[in-house]
Amino acid sequence: MINRFYFIFIFFISVSYTSEGGELFLVDHGIHTGIVIDQQQIKSSFPELNSLMKAKYYEFSFGEEPFFRESEHTYLGMLKALFWPTSSLVRVVPMNEDPMELARNKFGVAKIKLEQKKIDAISSQIKESFANFILIEHQTDSSRYFFRGKKNYHIFNNCNDWTAQIFDKAGFKSTLMGKFHAQTLFNEIVKNSDSFQFNKVGKEKYLKYLR
Repeated sequence: MINRFYFIFIFFISVSYTSEGGELFLVDHGIHTGIVIDQQQIKSSFPELNSLMKAKYYEFSFGEEPFFRESEHTYLGMLKALFWPTSSLVRVVPMNEDPMELARNKFGVAKIKLEQKKIDAISSQIKESFANFILIEHQTDSSRYFFRGKKNYHIFNNCNDWTAQIFDKAGFKSTLMGKFHAQTLFNEIVKNSDSFQFNKVGKEKYLKYLR
């Protein structure tokens, strides 16, 4: 009888512990979105990153290879990125500051609380985006790491569609418009979150890529 009670007690402690979740951050960069996750929550899933960079958080985002690495862009370059399938990159930015502080600059940021199993699903889907963690470039001036993406970049596999697919694994559904428009996607995910903290700053529309 005591052993049975002990087993039930341990079971409920285990359930309580494993169901306790964490949080991640969704960032609206103006024309694309990024996902920030606490390194401690995903370190077992990304040993390749842990050996390259030391930081409290990692921001992940997806883009077209020539376009994503540049700081100045043209309409022609943007149209080519969308309508001409090209290789993709996964960008990882290590950061130690509170991601919510990004909203003081030029971003919209939402802190979203999730069950750990959903965070695990999101991190697993992010990892699937990498092509064997092939490092293409490390921009030391901005601490940005660019890795080869697994799938080509095109209009139906764009930066915001990538974020929508990632969150879909955690049960967040997005509209077709959300897959093409960063702010729409941002608002849809935040609206469908059970618990969140939201910082949003106004921003003018401009072509220069927000980096």
